[in-house]
Amino acid sequence: MIGHPTYGGSGVIAAELARYLAAQGHEVHFFSHAYPVRLFSGRNNVFFHEVAPLDYPLFKYPPFELAFISRIIEVFQQHPLDLLHVHYAIPHAFIALSVRNILQAEGHRLPFVVTLHGTDSTLLGKDPSYHPVITHTLKAADHVTVVSEFLKEDCMRSFCLDREPAVIPNFVDLEVFRRRPTPDLRAQYAEEREMLLIHVSNFRPLKRVDWVLDTFHIVQQHIPARLLMIGDGPDLPRAEQLARRLNISDRVHFLGKMLDVVSCYAVADTFLLTSETESFGLAALEAMACEVPVAAFRVGGIPEVVIDRQTGWLAPLGDIEALARPIIEVWRHPDRLADMRQAARRRAADFDLRRIAPRYQEAYAQVLSSS
Repeated sequence: MIGHPTYGGSGVIAAELARYLAAQGHEVHFFSHAYPVRLFSGRNNVFFHEVAPLDYPLFKYPPFELAFISRIIEVFQQHPLDLLHVHYAIPHAFIALSVRNILQAEGHRLPFVVTLHGTDSTLLGKDPSYHPVITHTLKAADHVTVVSEFLKEDCMRSFCLDREPAVIPNFVDLEVFRRRPTPDLRAQYAEEREMLLIHVSNFRPLKRVDWVLDTFHIVQQHIPARLLMIGDGPDLPRAEQLARRLNISDRVHFLGKMLDVVSCYAVADTFLLTSETESFGLAALEAMACEVPVAAFRVGGIPEVVIDRQTGWLAPLGDIEALARPIIEVWRHPDRLADMRQAARRRAADFDLRRIAPRYQEAYAQVLSSS
């Protein structure tokens, strides 16, 4: 398994999938430049291999990909791997192709599966600096999967793939992500009569955290409310400045990165997702598993996860008023909010880890039987 170690969806799914496969008795080797935040498994059959780039004065930008390729080949020589599964195309898909070519020249076979998660194909992959290489690599892959129908269509248009990628949606562990009434924790952030909204992201420009604050600004003018902002990233300072400018700093809690986001989901009332686009929206799914309805824009793959007016609300992109209005309305009707909570949990069950993860095992079996 190759993945980024971050809080983003690709890193989370890679780590969770590694843990699931280990629980099924497979030996899993995870490669990344740092320990993944969700990999903490404690299982004997999960091995983590850190890849450190060469620190040499000649290189302004160390050749990270070469170090990665070499490390995988070293591990292969000690532990004959069956296949590579790479999450996020850049740079992992090219690394996997290079490893396969090198080992093939030495008489070995190591097929690779690529899972595209979103910006690796919808944004970065279309950059002229990367597009030719990504296109070649995806066509050369033994199997390509994507996390939504939206992403499949986008990839077919962008890369002119010979074969349609298989859609395997993101998943959530319903045994971990569930509502746990903890009044003491909720009381730290909001009073009982106040609505507690939550946003979780990596605070990149694409997430438009300014729209989160703008939406909350409207909501708190009509009903008593508080907002939890969880995560870190380049737009965090701007978000803090905007909260002060809107005079809502006393009602917004910036909590930074947290390992235990489940506890915060489990005391929240609404999840705010204001991204310009999302290929899937894993954070929204995790919130729904904790019985938290989602307010989001109708973009990308979000409508494949959130059912408008049942498990949350979908508004036209950028229409802050339309996003805020139903949040205000539902707080005034507790019975309706309770129904939406249950509907959100039921919808999340469609994406339960134990239903979705086996589809990756089926993909592996298909690849191995044809190689």
